[in-house]
Amino acid sequence: MSDLLEHFELELVSRRLIRVKAKGDFGGDVVHELFDIIDKHVKGQPFWLFEADISELGHADPSARRAAAERIGQTPAYSLAIFGGALAQRAVALLFLKVAELFSTKRDVSYTFAKDQRTAAQWLQAEEERRSKK
Repeated sequence: MSDLLEHFELELVSRRLIRVKAKGDFGGDVVHELFDIIDKHVKGQPFWLFEADISELGHADPSARRAAAERIGQTPAYSLAIFGGALAQRAVALLFLKVAELFSTKRDVSYTFAKDQRTAAQWLQAEEERRSKK
């Protein structure tokens, strides 16, 4: 797991909420390691919440982008709040989200680009309340 910690800060905040900060450049192997942990953590949950800080995101090679799209497409329904990053990083994140939709089955998936961590956390709290009412 040493490669994982080199490229991601990962915090399992609650049974449903996971915070990740991407750091630098990485490939598909690291993404698979990350989702191995996420899969175990959210297993059995009707939904999960994902807060992603891309302010230090470098280059995710094609294998990383494909692995992320495939793996997130296999998780339970989710709400994803992305913050940080320049226009180029946000554009890559949006492309990832569009590709992830191809791998997702008919699930309730929502996402937003937030201006900062506080706004992301507020949106995810509202999402948790919305989803818990179902």
